[in-house]
Amino acid sequence: MLAHSSIQSQKRTLAASLLEVCIPLLLFLVSGSRAFAGDTGACCLLCPYDCQILTEAECTALEGFFLGVGTSCNDCPVPADVPVPSASEVTPSDAMNGLFMAPILPTPISASVITVTVRNSCDDVVPSAGVEVVLTPSNSACPTAVLFGTTNSEGAVTLSLGGGGCVYDVPLAGLIKANGVVIRSYDHVRSSDGDANGVVDLADLVEFSAEFLGTSSTKCHDYDDDGMASLKDLILFAPGFVDGNHCP
Repeated sequence: MLAHSSIQSQKRTLAASLLEVCIPLLLFLVSGSRAFAGDTGACCLLCPYDCQILTEAECTALEGFFLGVGTSCNDCPVPADVPVPSASEVTPSDAMNGLFMAPILPTPISASVITVTVRNSCDDVVPSAGVEVVLTPSNSACPTAVLFGTTNSEGAVTLSLGGGGCVYDVPLAGLIKANGVVIRSYDHVRSSDGDANGVVDLADLVEFSAEFLGTSSTKCHDYDDDGMASLKDLILFAPGFVDGNHCP
């Protein structure tokens, strides 16, 4: 019995010794084969956002963005707060191919009130995004115009483009930024107060009429950018003229 017990003890000792040798060896072989495939680094995955430490080949297989060997997940850009222009919307300015301004009192003209909806690369809305409209000196904003705002939980913010002036066919005439990213760059910023004197008056009517009747080239009063000053533009001009819209 003693001899049998001794043999069993020796077997257990040998098995333990083999495990001590084999386990590290297996781990070394696994890590060695992974290193052979390529060193690891941060693999940034989008939609939904995730990050894993992988080889470049593994990251590519998952359609991720490999930051480089030795990088960490802390280096991955988080897409949630980064606006994407093609996914974002500006209503009604996108349909008008430009911005429309009008003196704000007594009642803002509909097309001068815009809604900006900000989305990221996953097509998710971006709440709490800082949005601003940037104009050139050729456009004069009313003191009460709302050119800055923060998106709500649905990624939207409403701004009021009270003001006048005309910028036609000029790159970067009107910019819309969200979290510092330019999501729109318009070449046209038009207004029913074309001379930017702070009121829609007779001088503006004369200018509008000339474009409407075709006696002058269509530029400042083709608000929807369809190539002519038409009835659709008159619908935007008339209320401001009749009510004498003005800046405070």
